Amino acid sequence: MKSVRFDSYGGTDVLQLVDVELDDPPAGEVAVAVRAAGINPGEASIRRGDLEQAFPTTFPCGEASDLAGVVTAVGRGVHSWAVGDGVLGWTDRRASYAEAVLVPADQLVAKPAGLWWDVAGVLFVVATTAYAAVRAVAAGPGDTGTGVRRGRRCWLCDRAAAAGLRRRGGRDRVGGQPRLAALAGCDTGGVRRGRVTR
Repeated sequence: MKSVRFDSYGGTDVLQLVDVELDDPPAGEVAVAVRAAGINPGEASIRRGDLEQAFPTTFPCGEASDLAGVVTAVGRGVHSWAVGDGVLGWTDRRASYAEAVLVPADQLVAKPAGLWWDVAGVLFVVATTAYAAVRAVAAGPGDTGTGVRRGRRCWLCDRAAAAGLRRRGGRDRVGGQPRLAALAGCDTGGVRRGRVTR
């Protein structure tokens, strides 16, 4: 099968498409034929060597963690998945930029039928990171949707400003704007179908 690998730190120029063997899934794992995969900014930093001290790399190394696909084989003891199941999840082996990947069964969830493959393939790590961030701020009464008291700076507003969105000067109405950013006080009028317009 084909897999994206790299043999040294660097930019996208170090990536190579190579032939590799996919073993049968060991106990507790499944083989997934990848339909879509995604890379996160931290993984690009790992590939460049920016995080070598925290996340040392053994070469050759694969690329990407997020994935969505179809189960093609199950290892011993796996009862939660069957061949043909649509799944999404992640692999901590940085190996999802491949035609197929072995994944621990507990790192997958069922792909909702109406969810496009390309969305499912980039969803898991970013969604669980957002969920963990919201839980970590432990918002309470008087807090905005980001857990920051009104009138104080928040990372969401800073990121929105960097993307070209404008701050909503004290208006409390959300209207049809994306709720989280609006709760944080950002004017999301420039967001159209997932893209920021300036």
